[in-house]
Amino acid sequence: MTTARGSADGIVYRLARPEDAGAIEALDSSFTTTTVFEVSDPGSGDGAGFGFLLREVPVDPPVHKVFPPEEHDEQVFGGGKDSDADARTFVALDGDLVCGFAAVGYAPRRATGAAASAGR
Repeated sequence: MTTARGSADGIVYRLARPEDAGAIEALDSSFTTTTVFEVSDPGSGDGAGFGFLLREVPVDPPVHKVFPPEEHDEQVFGGGKDSDADARTFVALDGDLVCGFAAVGYAPRRATGAAASAGR
């Protein structure tokens, strides 16, 4: 188990275990925001054709997003039969309470974030 650097509130993270599946599925992954990000081309110049620009834009009314429950087939729990695969699921703990998770993977030349959620 590892304490997050710079964490003042004692949140720790570790590899997920099979017994964490229920707590992960119970997390509320919905959110409301008053801003969104617009993505645009950086335009002409020395960096033309490379990268992108993000611009934060206010929205009214606020956007509320609810992610439907899903099967977490992409999750690989520490010590499981697929734990040597190029995918891992980590949980964030506040004491003994699972308060977030990240399911990540790796494919040649690209990292993937399969799912992530945090709540309090």
